[in-house]
Amino acid sequence: MLPTENRAAVSGVAHHWIELADTSLHYVTAGRAGPLILLVHGFPETWWAFHELIPLLSEDHRVVAVDLRGFGDSATGSGETGSAVAAEDLHQLIDALDLGAVHVVGQDIAGATVFRLAALHPE
Repeated sequence: MLPTENRAAVSGVAHHWIELADTSLHYVTAGRAGPLILLVHGFPETWWAFHELIPLLSEDHRVVAVDLRGFGDSATGSGETGSAVAAEDLHQLIDALDLGAVHVVGQDIAGATVFRLAALHPE
């Protein structure tokens, strides 16, 4: 992984990594107040797909944008991949960060992932 100082800078965005049961995910955060929005990129993108949207959303929201397993600076993990695995990764991320209820936005092929997340974990 590249050190933070070598990454493309977006004002107000902080980079983080979290170890989950089967992988390590990279995510960025922005904003300090308001409802939380989780942004999930499509294929073959990363959190960067939202780099122009994040500053706008963070004016009134807390924002988390994640690199899904195997994309960007997230690890591939071991075993299977697909929307079911990605949805479980997102559930573990939300739980590990104690985010509570979130608004989830998925674009492109991430639609299946965020649908699974909402259907399996409506809380």
